[in-house]
Amino acid sequence: FWFLVSGLPFENGFVSFPGPSPTPHPAFDSQVHTTEWLLGGTSCALLTGLRCSATVPRSPLQATNERSKMPHFITDLCIGCGVCEIKCPTNTIWGETKGQFYIHPERCIDCSVCGIYCPVDAIQNQHGDLIPRVKPKDIPKADVIPHLCTGCEFCVDICPFECIAMVPANDETIANHYKIAEVDQKKCVACRLCESVCDKDAIVVPNAPTQLKGYLPDFVVSGTGR
Repeated sequence: FWFLVSGLPFENGFVSFPGPSPTPHPAFDSQVHTTEWLLGGTSCALLTGLRCSATVPRSPLQATNERSKMPHFITDLCIGCGVCEIKCPTNTIWGETKGQFYIHPERCIDCSVCGIYCPVDAIQNQHGDLIPRVKPKDIPKADVIPHLCTGCEFCVDICPFECIAMVPANDETIANHYKIAEVDQKKCVACRLCESVCDKDAIVVPNAPTQLKGYLPDFVVSGTGR
């Protein structure tokens, strides 16, 4: 190895190199861990015997993995209109009118409802991308497929805005001895919680701009979201 022939002082298994320590590049992300300086994927301490410490830039894969763990986030573009708080299906957003609004990171389910209703595109999704606003008249709403509905009422129980009710089937189902779900589309915010719990795929939000969740926290399933 280089340190064996360099003639520099050898201490605790590393060469003592005179001069200043490596300076982290200003473009490096300051939020990552400080670790051994990497050169071409190999520690420079192994190559040269130098004990070098510097802030290491994340790889694109690492950055993507970290962003995927983030909840939705309201940026400082927020104008304090409060629409996001009203539309949030899990009562996760708070703030002051004409001030800054915030999303509770432990309660956010990454549904993106807040983002599609935000009039100034001030909300980022869990990947760090700004969510584009959708005009209210263009937001698709939940729709029931009558012949698939079995009347289990899971969608009725999970809906945070009480916009789903059971109505007579009127010969639209095979059995026709139970009621089926019907959505009041004026109240629906396209959160897709109903779609998440329906095991018959009988209720869907077509061409949804919001995200369907495969897992819901207990406070949502138990109906304490709002």
